[in-house]
Amino acid sequence: MENLHVLGPETAKRTWKVILIGVGIFFFMFMSLFAGGGSVLQQNQGLQWNESIGDPSEYARKMIPADLLPLYMQAGAKYNIPWQVLAAIHMTETTFCKKGCPVSSAGAEGPMQFMPSTFAAYAVDGDGDGKADIQDVADAIFTAAHMLAEDGFNKNPRQAIYAYNHSDAYVNHVLGLAQQFSNGDIGGEVGSPLGEAKYQALMSEATKYEGRPYVWGGSNPSTGFDCSGLTQWVYGSIGIQLPRTAQQQYDAVQHISQAEAKPGDLIFFSGTYDTTDSVTHVGIYVGNGKMYDADDYGVGYHDLSGYWMQHLYGFGRVK
Repeated sequence: MENLHVLGPETAKRTWKVILIGVGIFFFMFMSLFAGGGSVLQQNQGLQWNESIGDPSEYARKMIPADLLPLYMQAGAKYNIPWQVLAAIHMTETTFCKKGCPVSSAGAEGPMQFMPSTFAAYAVDGDGDGKADIQDVADAIFTAAHMLAEDGFNKNPRQAIYAYNHSDAYVNHVLGLAQQFSNGDIGGEVGSPLGEAKYQALMSEATKYEGRPYVWGGSNPSTGFDCSGLTQWVYGSIGIQLPRTAQQQYDAVQHISQAEAKPGDLIFFSGTYDTTDSVTHVGIYVGNGKMYDADDYGVGYHDLSGYWMQHLYGFGRVK
């Protein structure tokens, strides 16, 4: 205060104005950087949805284990990655596995399916126990967030997710799940192109056989079902005739993008066994990251896991 008196009253007033303006600017910048609830689209310019990064959707609360949600949010906040994306990757890779997770045929390990060398390059001790463990779910989630950040998620989300798993179908699937985990509409999965009555009739017939084993060459309730035998039978029950094999069914339907897919459409895969056909498996797409099909685990609802997304061929709509 003594220095202000020496400067004179007018100078003192100007000095106080400068100080107050500076404090105001600092406060504004502080709030801009740290205020929560910002738009994902505003923070990550390439991301293809515009929802709050705050509260999870009803679908997220239903699907995501309650003890994992805080981990996604903490890791996301630390590395500026939408928590929905981390949850979507975890669901896609191992269906929220926490421990004892499978090792892929390529050697990827743990809840988030890292190659050991990749994990070592980005490893984070997420739970603070003094070590980064590829099999520890907290460490794996934080390491995934670190990797996405290092791969430029905030500049190009699609490219960063592609670096995690080199498949455009995988990227689309992760972003689609992330959208569903956000507040707001699930989007293109509302309704069925078959119409509600036919779709319900389709699934009513399909679920009669839930739990039955997969039978190669089976095409009716007496013989059991393989994948295309099941789809041929249940669509036939609502008056839609499909040819016999997965390849023939793909050739017979209208091809649509993943973004256009709705419950009641068909989902096709390739490379699931050795054959000259491009398409080797088919299921009924039911939305929310699931299909209803006959596979090695039997007839029923199955998650579109990392394995299936790696083999995704396309979607089709019956004509």
